[in-house]
Amino acid sequence: MNKRRDRQTVSAATLTGAIHKLTRVKIRAIHLRLLRFIDVLETLLILVLGLTPSVASIFIMRQSEMRAQQRLQLAIESVQSRGLPMLRLQPDQHYIEGLGYIIGDITCQYNARSNYLRCAINPFGPCHECSHYQMSPDK
Repeated sequence: MNKRRDRQTVSAATLTGAIHKLTRVKIRAIHLRLLRFIDVLETLLILVLGLTPSVASIFIMRQSEMRAQQRLQLAIESVQSRGLPMLRLQPDQHYIEGLGYIIGDITCQYNARSNYLRCAINPFGPCHECSHYQMSPDK
């Protein structure tokens, strides 16, 4: 009977040792899984922190683009509702091919051939009453 008891004691001690060994192996496996999980979390955190400035920049750019589009639309509507003033040509303004619009008497020698000045002698005065009028030699 003692032999039987010794066998049970040995097998219980062996069983307890085996359980402890399995427990340590399981704990170690769980520990390794946790370490891998932590590595994955660290990698994801680095990825998120790296992409955050780019995503924020895109968001801010889109917001400013939308605001610019709204302001442009308001400007277009404002001009459409007001209308543009009609451009009025001066009575002595003529269009000449190659020169554009010029004012004054184009047959006068002193005509400035400009849209801003009539002539060198009388830049603002009327041409029809000018005492300095001289017919241009090429006309």
